[in-house]
Amino acid sequence: MTEKLVKSLSPTEKNVLPHVATGQTIEELAQQARVQPVEAMRACQFLSNKKVLTLKKQETQGYILTATGEDVVKRGLPEERFLAALDKPRSLKEIQQKAGLERDEINAAIGALKKAGAIQMGAVIEKIKDVSFEEKQAALKNPSNPPKELIDRGLLEKTTSTTHTITLTELGKALQNADLSKDYAERLTHEDLKTGAWKDKEFRHYDVTTPVPRIHFGRRHFVQDAISSIKELWVEMGFQEMHGTMTQTAFWDLDALFVPQDHPAREMQDTFYLTKPGTLPEWWQDIKAIHETGANTGSTGWQTPFSKEESQKVLLRTHTTALSAQMLRRIKEENLPLPAKYFSVAKVFRNETLDWKHLFEFHQVEGIVVGEGLSLADLIGLQKEFYKRMGFTDVRFRPAYFPYVEPGAEVEVYHPGRQQWVELGGMGVLRPEVVIPLLGKDIPVLAWGLGMERIITDYYDITDLRHIYDNDLERLRTEPAYQEEH
Repeated sequence: MTEKLVKSLSPTEKNVLPHVATGQTIEELAQQARVQPVEAMRACQFLSNKKVLTLKKQETQGYILTATGEDVVKRGLPEERFLAALDKPRSLKEIQQKAGLERDEINAAIGALKKAGAIQMGAVIEKIKDVSFEEKQAALKNPSNPPKELIDRGLLEKTTSTTHTITLTELGKALQNADLSKDYAERLTHEDLKTGAWKDKEFRHYDVTTPVPRIHFGRRHFVQDAISSIKELWVEMGFQEMHGTMTQTAFWDLDALFVPQDHPAREMQDTFYLTKPGTLPEWWQDIKAIHETGANTGSTGWQTPFSKEESQKVLLRTHTTALSAQMLRRIKEENLPLPAKYFSVAKVFRNETLDWKHLFEFHQVEGIVVGEGLSLADLIGLQKEFYKRMGFTDVRFRPAYFPYVEPGAEVEVYHPGRQQWVELGGMGVLRPEVVIPLLGKDIPVLAWGLGMERIITDYYDITDLRHIYDNDLERLRTEPAYQEEH
């Protein structure tokens, strides 16, 4: 048994083994064996797998100074400097200048001194009593058990150190007495095979069942992998990809899609606006007429004044339907052939409160099909096929209202794990008020959109959308490649 083990030891293991003793730490072993701690750790892990020794992991928590804490140790606590500047009643501005305090330091100092009853606030600030700062200063210099206040203020942060302690087994003791001087060939080379030299060599034994450190190669983020896979799916279904900028005018993002200018979605709490206005196409008044009177669409429009200034506002696009609107206009201006099918998978922005099912920036999967004779039945069939390829076999459609489609519907899929129907997207046939000014004629345009992150969460076993982008290195290294179910 010992002879077989000796033959399986790597040069690093042989170098480290004679120096191993019970009660040692990895750092102590590394020093005695004159190797780097990472080399000693790797050798001990292999020796542990061979039952030569055991490793006990122990974590110790402590505290270290943050950059702000280091500055406070050098210059003094903000409340200490604040109080030192109060040699007489002074205004807040005078104290700030005399003590050299930043605005956030002023707030922290006032809070601490008021809590201690050391100052009186008024038109001027007066010192009521002196306060000792020795305990806080000592805690910052030797933070073994600091007051919670110093941690909450960001002066100290918790840190964890890990220690591995070694225990040598009986097998290990026996192995230390064995002859470790003999060298064995590490590799079988092409030259060995060609000349037959391998016959005269004695090779080191390898245990292919022994766990080894994982090697992490460079790879795409799993979200980008999913995006590429979904794009490939649409291309296979005969679609062409649409492209466009993340910033759009309200004209393309909302007005061209017949969204009223007093719609709640335009409010600041729902949309990210930029400061400078954008430019409108020469034919912008065609959209103005649609909104105000319905023009030649057979509609009465919204019967409200249309503001050019509102239309010129620039925003981070709230949906990629803006790309669909621009594509329809391109079909008219460039006389592109029909029927045609287009899609996009691109980022959109909503001023949403971040929670487990909402993100303020995410990817939307969008598409349109343009052609004579199309109907809602065609759109339903297309959606069923898409969701089937994404792994959702049970799909249903529920009537819903969207300003730019009629009829409109929400798409729901059955979630086996939750045992309930989950809404994933919206769809419909674009209204004449959208199609006629963009395309120049009223022909059916089937449209749909859905949030991509919601349809990939099950595949990656993610229950909180926020975890998709939390940069968990283990997840980024180990997530499988995304494969749609087709």
